[in-house]
Order: sequence, then structure tokens, then C-alpha cells
Amino acid sequence: MTEVIQPEYSPQSAFIGLGSNVGDRLQNLATAVAALNSASVQVVRVSPVYETQYVGPHPASQPDYLNCVAQIRTLLDPRALLLRLHELEAAAGRSTCDRAGPRPLDADLLLYGNTTIESDGLVVPHPRMWDRA
Repeated sequence: MTEVIQPEYSPQSAFIGLGSNVGDRLQNLATAVAALNSASVQVVRVSPVYETQYVGPHPASQPDYLNCVAQIRTLLDPRALLLRLHELEAAAGRSTCDRAGPRPLDADLLLYGNTTIESDGLVVPHPRMWDRA
């Protein structure tokens, strides 16, 4: 198990995957990008938005996703950033009851600088990042 926490005040580049497949999907993504910006997170740029099919069990059972990736600079360590992403998901109305259910917002920490992390609840680079490209 490897976990690396960056020193305080050492800004790091990170990439966040954002997706939405219920409600006003485009607005959900725009709201998440705006909410990412804070004293400890700066959104550097955002990819174009792509529409993709749900990847998981029973693909026909869920609406298509709108997805994008945000590059950020952050003072948060990886675990604090992951908690921030979970807060954004909850604020958008995501239920934690059904991990494979439809999502107004899905926010994943894809990359955090050159850091590799393998710990309970946090793996960076994201283990399924390439399955969703």
C-alpha cells in the first residue's frame, strides 16, 4: 500500500473526470466545474463535452452520459481532493446507495501530478481511466 501526500502549499496538477446521465446533464457538468474553483483549487482548462454510453452492467439500462475532463491546480492533497469531489457529487444529488445507478454527477480523480497511490478507497491513476477514453 503506497500513499503519498504532497507538502502543504505545493500546488499540484490533477485531472478530474466528470460525467452526468440524469437531469440537465450539461448544466450538471457546468455547475461542477464552477464549484471546483475555490481558494485551494483552480480550474486550468476543461475538455470538450462528449456523449458516451454507460459503461457497466446492463448498458442499455441507463441513459447516455455527457463527459468531460477538467485539468486543475490544487493545494489539496489527493485524499482531501477526493473528499471534495464526493461533496460535489452529493450536492448534485448523487445517491450513495446504488454504486451502479444513474448519476446527476460522477466525479473521479484520474491523475494527481506524477503521484501513484494504492490505498483503501483511493487509487491514482484511476484504475478504469482507459476503459472510459
